[in-house]
Amino acid sequence: REVASELLDQQRRCEKLEEEIKLLQEELTEIEHKGRLLTEEMSELDKSISRATEDLGDKRKESTELEQNLQSIQQELENLHTAKAQSETEIRNLKDNFVDLYSRDLLAFESRMYEIRSPVSEIKERLVSLKASLSSLGSVNLMAPEEFEPVKQRFEFLSGQYDDLVKARADLVRITNEIRTESAQLFVETYNKIKKNFHNIFRRLFGGGRAELRLSDPDHVLESGIEIFAQPPGKKLENISLLSGGERTLTAIALLFATYMVKPSPFCFLDEIDAALDEANIVQLVNLLREFGTMSQFIVITHNKKTVASADTLLGITMEESGVSKAIAIRVQNENGVVHPVYVPDQPFEEEEVDYEEGRQLEANR
Repeated sequence: REVASELLDQQRRCEKLEEEIKLLQEELTEIEHKGRLLTEEMSELDKSISRATEDLGDKRKESTELEQNLQSIQQELENLHTAKAQSETEIRNLKDNFVDLYSRDLLAFESRMYEIRSPVSEIKERLVSLKASLSSLGSVNLMAPEEFEPVKQRFEFLSGQYDDLVKARADLVRITNEIRTESAQLFVETYNKIKKNFHNIFRRLFGGGRAELRLSDPDHVLESGIEIFAQPPGKKLENISLLSGGERTLTAIALLFATYMVKPSPFCFLDEIDAALDEANIVQLVNLLREFGTMSQFIVITHNKKTVASADTLLGITMEESGVSKAIAIRVQNENGVVHPVYVPDQPFEEEEVDYEEGRQLEANR
């Protein structure tokens, strides 16, 4: 009985122990579950701590940079305060010096400071240059206002005279240009008339051929030279200097009468114009003289018999006594008491037209 009771107690104790073991196993399972949860939480906490540590390092680095920037800004601010204080001191000294030097307040020119756009270095260079110019002027002449008035009046008087001279010069230049232009036009017109007459009279004297006048500078006709070209029958056109003596003389006679035709005069004196001509050319000259004799009176000094024989009146100079000259006048008449008839050519002469030569007078450079 005691054993059974003890066995029962043991059995009960075993059951109780089993229940406790079961409870302990459940608690152990729960503890293991909680441990896993805690392990996961700790892992998450470790990761959070790592991230927080990294963030903290970045924040510390950023904080360090901000502290450095703050220090540099503070240093710059201190420098600016120092520069400001220096500038204020310099400005104050400049104002005082300006007042001492010029007896004027610098603030009166404050508005102009905002209009300055030049660099400071350039302004300083100009200031040095102006100071040097001011120093070179020397001391101030207190009598300058009194001395300036007569000089001013003299300057105004001379300025008025100068303006009058400039105006007069402009008027003279204008009038001169007008005269030169009109003279050039008249010259070109007269020149072309003489050119045409020269060609036709040359053909009459030589029985053909042609003659030309050429301007050496058509742009300045009033200063231009005139070149003479002639082509007697059977020859080529060449300068008058290349002709024979008789041809040059006859060409010169043609030019003389061509000029004479433009503006004839009542009297014309010809001194031995036929000296270099042969008999055939003298006949041509005599016929030309008698034709022109219808509009003018020609007085010809000559030793040629043919020229003398063709005259209407002869004026001879003789010396009957030594050192005493005597003039003799003879009126030439034919057997009927009539002077030589007016010359009429056998065939009418047909004049040829020549090319009109243009010319002008350019203004001279001044």
